[in-house]
Amino acid sequence: MNDGIWKYFKNIGEIKARIYFINKCKQFHLIPKGFHSKPVLRSMKSNHLETRFAKIRMNERLNQLHAKLFTAELHVSTSLQSNPLPEDIMQDLHETTFKAYNDTTMAHCRKFHDLLSSKPHRPPTPMRYKLDAVLNLSSKTFTRDELRILSLGFNFRPSLPAFPTQDYILATEAHIKSANLSSEDSALLRNAVVNELERIHKKLAYKPPRSNFLPRDWALIKALKADDSIIIIPADKGNKTIILDKLDYLKKLEQRILTHRKIDSDPTPQREHKLNSTLKSIQHSSPPYYQKPSPPDPDLILPRSCLIKRNKATFSSSAWLHGILKAHKPHEDFPLREISDSSNCPGHCQNPPSTIRPLHRAIKHIPQKWV
Repeated sequence: MNDGIWKYFKNIGEIKARIYFINKCKQFHLIPKGFHSKPVLRSMKSNHLETRFAKIRMNERLNQLHAKLFTAELHVSTSLQSNPLPEDIMQDLHETTFKAYNDTTMAHCRKFHDLLSSKPHRPPTPMRYKLDAVLNLSSKTFTRDELRILSLGFNFRPSLPAFPTQDYILATEAHIKSANLSSEDSALLRNAVVNELERIHKKLAYKPPRSNFLPRDWALIKALKADDSIIIIPADKGNKTIILDKLDYLKKLEQRILTHRKIDSDPTPQREHKLNSTLKSIQHSSPPYYQKPSPPDPDLILPRSCLIKRNKATFSSSAWLHGILKAHKPHEDFPLREISDSSNCPGHCQNPPSTIRPLHRAIKHIPQKWV
């Protein structure tokens, strides 16, 4: 009886050592010789396939070892429950397991060292970037690191320094308030958001995301932003970054607005007041006497109660002018294309298109007498 249990305790130590060895090999992308099959062909594709099959064999061997370990531990626990042993014998059995684990691990350490030394050393791959992604038309010269940062383009998105948990909570509360949800629906929504946030935090704690920007990269960006002698703008076509002297940029922009007419005052407050008055009159108006009020249909009809709330213009500003360079026309001395940004002007916002879209689909033709 004791000899059989002694063998099981010894096997448990050896199996744990083998599991540790295979996990270490997987961590360092090493494949022991026993998992390779005899090569028949010597080609790049066959080598890739053989490496793939060897990794599959390692996973299968690892599953087999876990199954053996479970079986051995189950047999030991059931044997000890039926026939308990004294404490001194149990201590000797645990020392047997520890000794078998150490002996097997020492033998595996030599194998691991040989595999690690025979692994070909690959130098780190340098970061590649397009050499023509930056067009420097300024009088200033830039270092290679600065050109590398600028070559990422305006479409590059730096990784977040931390997960925006507070933004998700604020967005959830704002949606609950704007949608007028009941207390039960609000509680269900909050519970779902909290569970999802907890899942994301556990995932990030297990595998934190890597930042795609180093601290020195942020320092270079701040230095480029603080330089007032240059201006960095995107190209008209293609994801290309263009660097200009600020004086040259202003001269090009001034040439494009020679035909513009200057006005005496800013019409933005008047337009804002006119738009809000029109919306208010639409909200409080009633349909003509010959037209019956249609039943409310949220899919087709714009609710008048939320018209002012969604489309009212507040703190509007006039359009501002800027330009982007036409880098694909070097024969014309890189002309400038002016852009009038009216995103903060009255009557221009992102809510009306999504609000009026169902109404726009419903109306096919507007009679002339309604215009």
